[in-house]
Amino acid sequence: EGQAREAQIEAALERIRARSMSMQDTNDLGSVTLVFVDQLTELGMPVHWAGIVLHDPDDDTWTLRLGYSKLYDVARLRGKVFTIPLPPIADDPTIEAPEHGESVKQIHISKEEHPAWMQKYAIIYEATGQDPAELELMYPDGFYRIDAYMKHGLFGGGAAEPFTDEQIGIQDRF
Repeated sequence: EGQAREAQIEAALERIRARSMSMQDTNDLGSVTLVFVDQLTELGMPVHWAGIVLHDPDDDTWTLRLGYSKLYDVARLRGKVFTIPLPPIADDPTIEAPEHGESVKQIHISKEEHPAWMQKYAIIYEATGQDPAELELMYPDGFYRIDAYMKHGLFGGGAAEPFTDEQIGIQDRF
């Protein structure tokens, strides 16, 4: 059973690597994002969305490629990807995690923190046409983010429930 699960995880990672390696330019990151979210879902991770955030240190710009999984409650967004320029990111514990030696971090955005979080990242909700009230219904207890870090950005995902140790380990392999 353990070997079969490991083979399943490796196959999913290889599909993501293959899509990444076939990229011609940064416009292809959208399709990488969709493969990423699909493979996490296939591995049993309860992700509603996944994204790739890249930071350009030369001009301190951030760009999010955000894809929605088949598990997402808003049907019109399932299987879609958005490219969203973000303002400079500050006071986000996941952005600062690599400075503390962390390669993967899970955070919980509580119900109480959710309104401030939505205001901070309102650009995402505006770009995807989502109503904040709709999101509060989907995440009555808040939501969970899991991010894996690279030199100039991260791969991340979000869900309504916490990620298991195995799922955190899978994310760490990216």
